[in-house]
Amino acid sequence: MENLTHHRLYRDHDFDTAFSELYGIYKRNFWPLFLLSLAGTLLLHLLFYYVGMQHMDFSGIAAEEFEPPRGFVTNMLMVMLAGLLIYTFLNLAITWFVFRRQSNRDEPALNIFGQAAGKYYFRFLLLLILVSLILIAGITLGVFALIIGSLLAAIYLGVSLFVSAPALVIERIGPGEAVGRSFVLTHRDFWMTLGLAVVLFLIILLIQFILTAIVSLPGAVAFISELVSTGDVSELIASGQLSGLFGWGLAGVILNGIVRALVLPLAPIFAVILYYKLKHQEDALPGKR
Repeated sequence: MENLTHHRLYRDHDFDTAFSELYGIYKRNFWPLFLLSLAGTLLLHLLFYYVGMQHMDFSGIAAEEFEPPRGFVTNMLMVMLAGLLIYTFLNLAITWFVFRRQSNRDEPALNIFGQAAGKYYFRFLLLLILVSLILIAGITLGVFALIIGSLLAAIYLGVSLFVSAPALVIERIGPGEAVGRSFVLTHRDFWMTLGLAVVLFLIILLIQFILTAIVSLPGAVAFISELVSTGDVSELIASGQLSGLFGWGLAGVILNGIVRALVLPLAPIFAVILYYKLKHQEDALPGKR
């Protein structure tokens, strides 16, 4: 394992420096990260559109005995599997890119993405599956404490597992070890970690909400216009115009892919920054040096 203390991000970040680094890394590396994210999200959105939604008969939704098209469930499961594989690569590539590019800014982006896939893809895939299972188990157990229990479990586990991805690739360990390392690191300063994660989540939510509202505006205007004309939602659905109004055309797929690609790199970048902050705090403990 490389000497982590020599990495540029290795320091005790506060709120200002953490989000300044996030902005700086995102800005400096916008095009490679955006194009990578756009390629992945467009591929997934196009699969969702052509394999699933294009074959949906929206006019039949208003029928009393509506049934999805034959093979629809199977197709959706295929899309979900493709989504897992695609997002595994995207998150891995961005994490490895941030780690490598800070120490070697001249290394070509395509080389870094290729290295990530060759070295860590299957381990990273297993990590995402393991993290998902832990979250599902925690949220399910939280149901016994009513809705608030599930919410608290999701927040606690989400924060505790937040740096498992950078731990896996930076420390070159297995999925199980990465989960354990993430729990150890985040509990060094859990409340600070929680605060940073919540602020990041709110920033991503706000940006995505604004951009989605902008690209969805034409469809929303068309929907309201048709609703005013017909005066009946069920008639509008039965007319078969629902698919066009909600942007399931190619233009909608591309615009939504662009929105997703713009915000997708933020969480992996921030996870690397947070990992180095927590690693710095761990190394500063008595007896660690």
